Amino acid sequence: MPVILKGSEGEEGNNYRKSDEVESFEQAMEIMKLRLKYLRFDLGLSTSIEDSLIHELLTAYEDKKISLMDLYAHFYSPCKVSDPGLTVKGTGDMTDVMVDFSEGYEKFIKSLGDEYVNYMIRRRSAAVLLSKLLSLEYPRSKVLYLHYFKEKSDVNVAKALFCSRATFYRTKKEALEELTSMYYPHLASKADNSKSANEE
Repeated sequence: MPVILKGSEGEEGNNYRKSDEVESFEQAMEIMKLRLKYLRFDLGLSTSIEDSLIHELLTAYEDKKISLMDLYAHFYSPCKVSDPGLTVKGTGDMTDVMVDFSEGYEKFIKSLGDEYVNYMIRRRSAAVLLSKLLSLEYPRSKVLYLHYFKEKSDVNVAKALFCSRATFYRTKKEALEELTSMYYPHLASKADNSKSANEE
């Protein structure tokens, strides 16, 4: 099977979708939580496999293309005609098979290119997210940084900040709301207006 770069879009769809595709602030909050959950992965900090593949793609001159062709052929090449049980039956049969094989290779190369583009978009978007996270005031920035980027539990974050778990959860919620508002300001204003109307 061809190599697939996994990331946040693999499980729940594209988590860096355009803001006008999100309908409510609650939905935006869930998306933000998912982005933060995969923050380290999307930044490329979990494994070097992606970097190795990207390097190969960026240096894919003729010798690299031949290597990719060999890789593709290993998995998808047509059957050997020397096998008496699989001998083609007509003059056009093997030509048709090889045309299909060639077209399949082009799709294979394109899929690698698409994966590379998606990977770079995720990585760049994750870097922007981390920057926005760190721009929050203390202790909100510290709570999200320790919990999502450093992957510490609620108990360990509370201990590190010398606060109760209740304070941790309250601060985390406030931080998530502020961070979400940076990405979806129009939804945040709608949520505030709705909250004010309910209080009245």
